[in-house]
Amino acid sequence: ITEAEYDELMNISIGVALVFGLSMAVSSCISIVFDCMGIHLAATSILGGKGGMVDFMHTYIPFMTYAILIFAIVMVLGLVLSTVSAAFGSILIMALAAGGLVWIFWSIWLVGRAYQLGSVYGCISIFIGLILAGIITSVLNCMLSSVSALPF
Repeated sequence: ITEAEYDELMNISIGVALVFGLSMAVSSCISIVFDCMGIHLAATSILGGKGGMVDFMHTYIPFMTYAILIFAIVMVLGLVLSTVSAAFGSILIMALAAGGLVWIFWSIWLVGRAYQLGSVYGCISIFIGLILAGIITSVLNCMLSSVSALPF
């Protein structure tokens, strides 16, 4: 990033920041719903799990929300503390790596428990489900792009 780009980024207006933040929030909400749909399809249709999508979402979404909040707090604290000492940057990296592993294994456990599959099939459900979610969103993006290009 150049100095000019940095200055432009630092001089962003409140209105632009709010619009950007709101669009990111809406995008994240839509994304997690598609992720849950993909995981649900993989767990039930492909791997034969027993469970409902609503029950899964009631446990998975709060977990993801708290995990992202904790990661954001750790990152902000790490950035603030890294201005004091470079050692805090190393501690931040280790904390984020450990937290990331906990996040992954807890997600696997939640999926396995929600669909009565166990952790191995929970892992496979997440893997296949996120691929399915990517395919679904790619198809929808192509359809929306095609529709928006039509003359009205």
